[in-house]
Amino acid sequence: MSAVAEAKAALRSEVRARIAAMPEERRASESAEVVRHIVADEVWKGARSVLLFMPLPDEVRIRPLVDAAWAAGKSVALPASDAATGAYVARRVLSAADLRPGRFGVLEPCAGCPVVPFSALDLVLVPGIAFDMAGNRLGRGRGFYDRMLALSPDAVSCGVGFDGQVVALVPVEPHDVKLHQVWMPTGQVLVGPAPF
Repeated sequence: MSAVAEAKAALRSEVRARIAAMPEERRASESAEVVRHIVADEVWKGARSVLLFMPLPDEVRIRPLVDAAWAAGKSVALPASDAATGAYVARRVLSAADLRPGRFGVLEPCAGCPVVPFSALDLVLVPGIAFDMAGNRLGRGRGFYDRMLALSPDAVSCGVGFDGQVVALVPVEPHDVKLHQVWMPTGQVLVGPAPF
């Protein structure tokens, strides 16, 4: 294992322990604050086609954003695992009836939902384990989001996390894709120029 990989593994363990220690009421209140910041932001308001995610238990609960996006007339896509390739595609969802338990137990669009080209997305919300102020993100180590972001060069990429997930420095490797923004309960961090 390389030194960077070791540093990533150590940081994952540290931040996961911090998140696990968060009381339930704090997770709920911080999640609500993140959602409030996002829906008030001009990037969100202007986006027509968004890639959201269904959160794992240790991630910010952004499920209300799916309903907000539908209500605002946005095209809503969610990541869906492709059984043939093991990669993820973006599939458009029109209602909760389109969702099924998928890979890792996360709700995903069913196979009948249309694929949305990553290049057609305006905004991509990205979960993570840790984020830094330079726009670096530490994921779960499989590179799914880095590959999706590399295929979405015209979309604004925004990390979503609890305040305790922001660290001084995230170790990076050449394949890691930087984010344009990070949204947290205490506000938004602009970390790089948006692609528009």
